[in-house]
Amino acid sequence: MSWISVPNEVVRTFTGTPMKAQALDKDLEAIFKPMPCPSKGCEQIFINVSAFGEHIMGEHGLPASTTVEGQPLLEEATTARLIMGLLLLFNREGRDNPLALIRKSNDSFHAGETWRRAYLALTRKETEIRLKKDQYDWLHQLLDRKFPLSKEVKDMGAEQQTVGMALYGLSEDSVRQAYTTLPERRKIEAEDAVLVEAK
Repeated sequence: MSWISVPNEVVRTFTGTPMKAQALDKDLEAIFKPMPCPSKGCEQIFINVSAFGEHIMGEHGLPASTTVEGQPLLEEATTARLIMGLLLLFNREGRDNPLALIRKSNDSFHAGETWRRAYLALTRKETEIRLKKDQYDWLHQLLDRKFPLSKEVKDMGAEQQTVGMALYGLSEDSVRQAYTTLPERRKIEAEDAVLVEAK
């Protein structure tokens, strides 16, 4: 089976600015900007929700439903980070996750293999993500999967959205190019290249 290398670089939006993703810790839990403990006299500060919850319940006996204003800590999104974010979302259970409606029987295998490769590239800060051709093709097919539309919505003239369109909006093409090998990427015109470098 052949291997395909995809550059692991910062992905840019359609405006040319770097895409952002919420920072994750080694356990893949979302990291927030420092959140102080709400109890008077306590100077503890937290960067993730689980540590915050354990502290307020264990130390202060406050209910788990105690809220805090958490601002996500954002970082520039690399190709590996975007792939991992897509797979985490694809795996999430619940009725509020539209991606659960478009899963197929072989997704589990391909997702696991793709995750492993993206995770290695992210944690080792590698400049390439090495994917098997089957996983490379599956990743692109996943972006092209269409969400089902009800008859009423179709009758209103709505266009059936793909996963790529729904998740990345106008930056879908930028993400698609980031998931593609260098030789297969669309060539940038010379005058456009100057504009991209200026940003």
